[in-house]
Amino acid sequence: MTIAELKVKVMAELDEIDSANLTANIGDYINKMYPIIDTVQKELAFLTCPVKAVASVTASGGELTLPSDLYELRKITDSTTGEALHVDYKSNRVLQGVPDGTYKVEYNAVPVTIDANTEDSYALQIDEEGCEALVFGVCALICINDEPDLYAIYVNKYNEWRQNIVDRRQTHGFVTITGGIDL
Repeated sequence: MTIAELKVKVMAELDEIDSANLTANIGDYINKMYPIIDTVQKELAFLTCPVKAVASVTASGGELTLPSDLYELRKITDSTTGEALHVDYKSNRVLQGVPDGTYKVEYNAVPVTIDANTEDSYALQIDEEGCEALVFGVCALICINDEPDLYAIYVNKYNEWRQNIVDRRQTHGFVTITGGIDL
């Protein structure tokens, strides 16, 4: 979903509300929307819908510098052998004592910051399911000061979406089979 599509969904959701405060402040809401989108997308990425990323990095001199947008390390494998690299990762960006070579780093990334300079055509990094929850999170934060009752409604919808995503992901496992199965 792009920022433009998200804005259309948020405005359509808010358009269904008959509130003098909302219609009087619509210009202000549009200006606030970018930082609100950024806040909610990062919350979703950290708690519910991680932004999965893969990077190829090169270790030299025994040091491996991890990507700057790394939020949570999932796996490091040697690009040539496919062997997993077992490291004691403590949140530092440079790992010491790593054999020289090229490595594939799989990690959860911090989403790119959304601000007023971000193009409306920019595609959000969280998945489609997360984007649907994002609509209600943005609506909630837009209403927080002017319409506390609407805030409560939208934050409940947002939390329901988040919980449904978590529940579904916990009850539906995924299996990857490599090398085939001999029967």
